[in-house]
Amino acid sequence: MKKSLYRVGLSSIGLMLASNLAVAQSSVTLYGTIDVGVNYISNSQSRVVAGRPAGGSVWSLTDGAVRGIGGSRWGLTGKEDLGGGLSAVFQLENGFTVNTGQLNQGGAEFGQTAFVGVHAPVGTISAGRHYTPQGELMWGFSPYSMTGAFGDFFGDLDGAGRSRRANNSVRFMSETLKGFKFGALYSFGGEPGSVGSRQQYSFALTWSGGPAAFGVGYLSASDPNLSMFAGNANAGPFTSNNLGSIGSATSPQLNPIYAGFASASRFESIDAGASYQFGPVKAALLLNHSAFKGLGDTSVGPNPIGYHGGAVFNGGSATLSSFIMPDLQLGAAYMYTRAGSVGGHDGATYQEWVLSTQYLFSKRTVCYLVGAYQTASGVNSIGQAAVAGNYLLTPSATSRQLVMRAGFRHNF
Repeated sequence: MKKSLYRVGLSSIGLMLASNLAVAQSSVTLYGTIDVGVNYISNSQSRVVAGRPAGGSVWSLTDGAVRGIGGSRWGLTGKEDLGGGLSAVFQLENGFTVNTGQLNQGGAEFGQTAFVGVHAPVGTISAGRHYTPQGELMWGFSPYSMTGAFGDFFGDLDGAGRSRRANNSVRFMSETLKGFKFGALYSFGGEPGSVGSRQQYSFALTWSGGPAAFGVGYLSASDPNLSMFAGNANAGPFTSNNLGSIGSATSPQLNPIYAGFASASRFESIDAGASYQFGPVKAALLLNHSAFKGLGDTSVGPNPIGYHGGAVFNGGSATLSSFIMPDLQLGAAYMYTRAGSVGGHDGATYQEWVLSTQYLFSKRTVCYLVGAYQTASGVNSIGQAAVAGNYLLTPSATSRQLVMRAGFRHNF
């Protein structure tokens, strides 16, 4: 009897050890970022009076998603070894506003990203809600990599501000092979009877070797008002203007740089970037060509100005950054874009200068100070004199705007 109990005990211990070994081959990691700060915005619109913006300066406490260096979020990543070099992987990431507790990305529980897939030595293929490869691989050439949301290109036209996410998508992201990294994504539109409606696709390729790096990225979105610019992609209805707002007597404008183009049947964006490390100083350049095509399709979005044809933007950004001390980084950037003529007017020109400094208390905790000054001229997408306006912020009531932020970020 004692021998039988002894054998049972050894068997139980063996099963427990085997179970623990199996568990050890899988992992789930909780991570996140909390970013909060104080913003100052000059000439901020509060309303539109007699068809023209009006307003004043504003101080506010905001989450990092609104001009910070890393919007607040928490997430889970998981990995299970399947053998033969394969692993099952997943990622769920929630975006929230730390000063109110509200969900971001249109209220989606995992609006930042949500996918499951298989990882192999050459890369990962996954399905779900993803960042586009254009944003995932090209952001390192943009001011965004140094200044966070202050470095978003005008309206994030270049996608490098990582505001572009695609629902119902399949994505492949390679590992770095001989300096090359490649990503491709296709998003199913899900419209009955129309394969092409609301679909998106994006590609990007980068190479890095020694101090130099290069990259190209592309994105195309059908019915962009519904498929891409909504807070949660593929949201509706088509009567809503998800690109922005032309404003009213009681509410400010939003993204007037392209708010008038919600009736576009397609949006395309092409990036080309390069960077070089000169000792402690990194220099980067990113060029962008973007276009809203097929304006006037009121089945996908409103057309308040009555546009037809297309609207083209061409521009770029130049960035310098350096760790002048191991725990202190300084940076500067310049951004420019020209909106071509559309609807009988000559378009608009936008310029922005950005300065930033970050002090690292540790690898996980940073305090920062960022400022941006923007100017605008010409006629914008809503047929009015162009006003300055930083992406995701209330635009200026004039052609100039100064925005500053002092913030604190902690990663966990």
